[in-house]
Amino acid sequence: MKQLHLKYAIVFVCGSAVMFMSMMYGSISHTAKMKSAVIDSTLIRLQVNKNEEPASNIGDNTQTKTENQVSTSSSTSVPTPVTTSLAVNNTRNLTVVTENTQEADQRINIIKSVCNKTDPGVLLNDVQSILKQHQSNRPRFYFSDKYNFMICEIPKCGSTNWKKLLVSMEGETNATDPMKIPGGEAHILGNKRYLWKYFNESDTKSRDFVEKRIKNYTHIMTVREPMERLVSAYIDKMLPTGSGGETYLEISRRIHAQYRETTNSTSEESDELQHASWPEFVRYLLDSNKKIGMDSHWEMFSKMCNPCALSFDYIVKLETISDDVAHLSKKFGFDFTPFFPAAVKKNRNNKWKTQYAEYFENLSSEERKQLYNMYAKQYELFDYPKPEFL
Repeated sequence: MKQLHLKYAIVFVCGSAVMFMSMMYGSISHTAKMKSAVIDSTLIRLQVNKNEEPASNIGDNTQTKTENQVSTSSSTSVPTPVTTSLAVNNTRNLTVVTENTQEADQRINIIKSVCNKTDPGVLLNDVQSILKQHQSNRPRFYFSDKYNFMICEIPKCGSTNWKKLLVSMEGETNATDPMKIPGGEAHILGNKRYLWKYFNESDTKSRDFVEKRIKNYTHIMTVREPMERLVSAYIDKMLPTGSGGETYLEISRRIHAQYRETTNSTSEESDELQHASWPEFVRYLLDSNKKIGMDSHWEMFSKMCNPCALSFDYIVKLETISDDVAHLSKKFGFDFTPFFPAAVKKNRNNKWKTQYAEYFENLSSEERKQLYNMYAKQYELFDYPKPEFL
């Protein structure tokens, strides 16, 4: 009997030892699997980091901002590449999600229709083709990485205010009142966001940096009545009382010297008269063999933003700026309206009905027709009616 009890005791002890060893092995195996998972996660993290944006100041800021945006809506701890974050934000097709959908769609559809007629051979959204163009022919894009949009700058169409908006959105100014940001400061800070500043055709990372933004960001451009803009540019850049400074006054003097009607010596001419008159400025514009090139302040909208080669999501008009930026504010969750005061519209309409209209009364009927024909495509693309002076 004692021998039997001893046998059972030995079996019990051995069985317990086996169970204990099995439990220990399972625990070790589970720990090893956990460590393996951590290692795998680390490898994924390292792999993702290899695919981040180019190592530039703007690129570094861009990566931090876009990752933060994704982390608020994702439970994973693995960093998300920029390409994924852009897709998540999905700021394309702006016209579909605004209350102004019908008007916005109409503006875009008119551009498509005109482009099909005037530029039938142009391949739309061929980014590689755009990258190969000379910089002067590329869209004048300024970008926001925080809100994933780009504005195509057109001078005399609120471009300074758009730059004030950009630097405020990106937190690059301490000004509490956006309209008190000096224009010079807005241009200096805004130029840091000029897309082609970061483009190097021979550098792959640089090309990727630019290409991702063109393909994924919302495209916006602002236009205004072409003849109104032309008069505004003349007043601001060709006259001594404008803001053009010595650079534009020199251009004005050259235009005056070349296109004035008299041949009197300029040595006896007062400083007040040594600038281009409005008729002289118009003759310069209409000269097909002019030696003084076109300036961005009176260049064609289609030349500076090329909407026939690159689709835009939203066309803002200075005539409807208050309504347009209100819709953009809802889209981006940032108040655009302080940067485009409603009072501007009233003042502009008053100028057009009085001061601006008077300029065309001083031109011959033929000059008015030729000037309109020069900008006719802009009227057609952006659905502006022919001016009353015609």
